[in-house]
Amino acid sequence: ARHGNLELTEYYYLEAAALLEDAGNIFLPWAEYGRTRMLMALDSDPDDLRRQNEKGVRALHESGGRRLAAMAESDWGHKRRQEGDTEEALAIYRRMLVEWRELGHRAAMANILENMAFIARAQDRLERAALLLGAAQRIREEARQGMLPPEKEEYEREVAAIKEGLGERQVDQVWAEGRALSTDALIVLALEKT
Repeated sequence: ARHGNLELTEYYYLEAAALLEDAGNIFLPWAEYGRTRMLMALDSDPDDLRRQNEKGVRALHESGGRRLAAMAESDWGHKRRQEGDTEEALAIYRRMLVEWRELGHRAAMANILENMAFIARAQDRLERAALLLGAAQRIREEARQGMLPPEKEEYEREVAAIKEGLGERQVDQVWAEGRALSTDALIVLALEKT
């Protein structure tokens, strides 16, 4: 799979899925999620990867793996953002913000907001970025869930760029406004297509 052979990857996945299904289906959603993650690492045709990811998300929903489906969709949004397709990434993030809220996973909500802020920063919308990051920080604190090390590294780079662009005082002010937003107000703000 590391060499971009999508057909061989799919063949092995189908074999493994059949074995897992025979074993009682309990691990099948996790196998499907693993497959979507593995496919995203492939250096393959983006349209093929999109179709495979959509197929995986459908399979996860059908197997009752709503949380895993949300993870797969969020991961696809991250991949699109990292590859520069901010429009598709934002569309995914807007859907996933609502989905994670419904699922009650506050740390995932914060992660989505952070990624939306990174896009805002890249678009030179620094105040929006600081506002979203302030809100995300509050949510993480309330959930008592920090970031993973790779997330923290990117976060620190983005925050430094925002502070450089706006200045420390302005960032602190806008950040505090973000922290003060209610979750409902925050979701309305994040869903705006500005």
